[in-house]
Amino acid sequence: MKVMEALYNGLLYPAEQVVPDTPRYHEAVKAMYEIMCDFEGSLDKEIYKRIDSLLDLEAELSDIMEMEFFKYGLSLGMKLSEESDEMIKRFLSFKTDKDMNNPDSDEMIPPQENVGQTMNEAVQ
Repeated sequence: MKVMEALYNGLLYPAEQVVPDTPRYHEAVKAMYEIMCDFEGSLDKEIYKRIDSLLDLEAELSDIMEMEFFKYGLSLGMKLSEESDEMIKRFLSFKTDKDMNNPDSDEMIPPQENVGQTMNEAVQ
């Protein structure tokens, strides 16, 4: 199934489906679990509830930040793709001397509207 179809059909939930599978992640989860078990057994119930609430807020903030990072990264990737497509189109629009009836040369000649421009100027 293509990405657009999966997205349309509601099959993509990266925030819920993607779980890091690195030793660092697993160690952190284990350490956090152990600390929370220690807190639960040794702290007053009211203090433990406040710590648990604090961790819930931290998780909520993390979700918000991850969503913003995702949106920014996706937007950046799409802009990069757009720019590279434009550069490829401009590059492919250049004509060679071979195309200009000089089969002995491979020198690139820009189209007439780009004469005198550097590649950077043409891309902007």
